[in-house]
Amino acid sequence: MSADNPIRERTGQQMLQKFGLISVCVFALVPGGCGSDKSEEETQAPAFQDLALVLKVPAGSELDSFVESDVLDWAGRSGADVEIQEYEPGDEFQAGDVIVLALSDLPSMYDRFAAIPDGQPGTEELQFSSLLRGVRDRIGSVGGRPAVMPLSCPTLVCAYRSDLLAAAGLKPPETWDDYHTLVRTLGDWAPGLSVAEPLGADDRMLGVAARTIAHSCPEGSVGVFFDLQTGNPLATNPGFARAIGQLKEIAPALGDSWAFRVEDCRRELLEGRAAIGLMYEPVFADSDTLSRAEKAELGFCPLPGARQVYDRLLEDWKDVELNRPGLVGQDGLIIGVVRGDRISNLAGLSLVAAVSDRVMKSVDTRVRGIVADWQVDTAPDLLQPLTHKEARSYVAATVSSADMRSLIQTQPLPTSTRFTASLAEVLTPDSLAKHTPEELGAALSSKWSAVIAEVGKADFLKTYRWSNGLSP
Repeated sequence: MSADNPIRERTGQQMLQKFGLISVCVFALVPGGCGSDKSEEETQAPAFQDLALVLKVPAGSELDSFVESDVLDWAGRSGADVEIQEYEPGDEFQAGDVIVLALSDLPSMYDRFAAIPDGQPGTEELQFSSLLRGVRDRIGSVGGRPAVMPLSCPTLVCAYRSDLLAAAGLKPPETWDDYHTLVRTLGDWAPGLSVAEPLGADDRMLGVAARTIAHSCPEGSVGVFFDLQTGNPLATNPGFARAIGQLKEIAPALGDSWAFRVEDCRRELLEGRAAIGLMYEPVFADSDTLSRAEKAELGFCPLPGARQVYDRLLEDWKDVELNRPGLVGQDGLIIGVVRGDRISNLAGLSLVAAVSDRVMKSVDTRVRGIVADWQVDTAPDLLQPLTHKEARSYVAATVSSADMRSLIQTQPLPTSTRFTASLAEVLTPDSLAKHTPEELGAALSSKWSAVIAEVGKADFLKTYRWSNGLSP
């Protein structure tokens, strides 16, 4: 990233604050603040003496052993008694629990998290304001209020063989038209190589949404897939139809992508079999099993955009310079406190600061993703097996998308897997060949409406509004 990038011009003071672990003093998170008399501090009991807390992490994540030393250090200074537990999908959470949660599970917990208070002594170490704007407003906030700290927020980017593009005198794609032209002409600039997009049944929503948001999500808008007032599906929206039309035209050239998950795309690109595609660095990365292709160089850019976008308020298309929203996958991690009493909430948020600091800045963690501006200079060290040059390109592309207020979550919905399964059933290479975009949109709308009816429209709409930063 260049020296004049605004992300890197944030004050050094803010970055230094973030690198320090939280220090709990006499009255750190209780009324009255920190005293100035040293002798008073030495005789005063720790702030959370004998308070019992439970930190719950996903089973199999290895986060329990990774954060144990920081948790013990925090417990020693705060006086609290902390137990670290692993949990399985479906386990219940109790008031006061500090939980590390998959981003895909966040919709089921929207109304249970303690809000992050503004200006409360001690909670400034959370540095919520240092989160990239889109991550802060669209992931970390619930109903417009700060509620959770994102640990990893995988933002989909376009990857390409920069060495082959340069040799052919070509440029990275800015629009989906540019991207599709590069895919169609792979034989000319990358003979023998393929395209890698997440269009397998489990991740097809991600690949379709990447195109849809460019044509149907004007800058700053929300509610891409469903209407925020009625909850009705927007699959018949002209912007959605245009995206499906583009996918219909390019479908035969996408080859094995129709079976790929996002991790497959990453592998195909990093191991040199694909020359262009969509990927992100996973939350739990196992880079040791990858075999980098010799002399292959990857470059990264934000997702392609569009120069025309459908405005639902105006019910018309409008020309724009370049509409290029960012898109977050379902594989991220957040940490927050299940709402309890005031002291438990504040103690939990203090522990959140210690844990999130450790996870977000360590080169040893398997948690990947850029969520805060202070990570920009340190992130390349976390992104192996990317080279340093590749990692900086990846960070620049990620930050460009994740710092936008139009950052979109793929499906921040209850029972999101059912919506994803419906889309994968309707949009297949075979159906794309046989039906018009309008017919496919109508079929998808019908299936989504049936899911909403089963979930309950009122509950569905409440959750969807929460996820888009609005009150229920």
